[in-house]
Amino acid sequence: MKKIVWIGCSISAGFGLDKTQPFSSAIDCEFLYINLLHRYISEFKNLKNLNLSIPGASNNDIFVRAVDTLTSNDDIAYLFCAWTSMPRYNFNVGFELYDTSARVSPYQTAKEHKLNSTKISQLYLQDICDRFKLLHHLQDEITKLLNYINILKKLANKKTKIININVMCPWDRNFFDFKENFFPNELTNFTKHEILNVKNRDDIEIKKLYTKQHQQYAAVGGIDKKNWINLYDSLISNKVDVAFDDKHPGYKSNQLYFELIKNELSNFL
Repeated sequence: MKKIVWIGCSISAGFGLDKTQPFSSAIDCEFLYINLLHRYISEFKNLKNLNLSIPGASNNDIFVRAVDTLTSNDDIAYLFCAWTSMPRYNFNVGFELYDTSARVSPYQTAKEHKLNSTKISQLYLQDICDRFKLLHHLQDEITKLLNYINILKKLANKKTKIININVMCPWDRNFFDFKENFFPNELTNFTKHEILNVKNRDDIEIKKLYTKQHQQYAAVGGIDKKNWINLYDSLISNKVDVAFDDKHPGYKSNQLYFELIKNELSNFL
């Protein structure tokens, strides 16, 4: 039986949707948008639904899992990559028999780690994570994401359709539309403030850096808007309620995600 594969972070893993286990994934929850799509999209009903999403996954984690899935299977009809926030970076602060994992994320708070030889305080680790985020410019993160997507396109065989979902990507509407001639105030707010920092530059430098920005995107293959369900309308921006963990999207939000994706799927099926 051919498969639909979903790879994403906690939102796509249904984190918090199980009332009995509010702080865990619920990939089998009937209200998760992925399962609603499998149940109600006629083209999906005869395909095996495989959700490989992991809470806390970074875009690099999603990419690596997608590469492994593509190169290990020849029966995937659709691969949905549900891209998340940035920067995210997962690592271990030590090597022990117990959990030593840590995460750099816009939404993650560090925790204390007691290791065999030392103790790493929450305050110290949080400071390291904050500094790490400061050093990771979003231009580089977005360029890496475009590179991941274009590598996956090259790896996919003719039997597999790769479809991208914007779950928590940070850019704003029309961000990827390149302008040949413009005044700086005509750029999107995200471009002006998060990428170019226009308040500290003159117009000539802004235009040169803006050109460099889009040259970097082009160098890794650019962006194919036709391969995105919701390039400029992230799932997280459509959240209207919370799950039982009081944080992640709840049942009503997942219903909206289902409707949003269902309405766009005709362009891919």
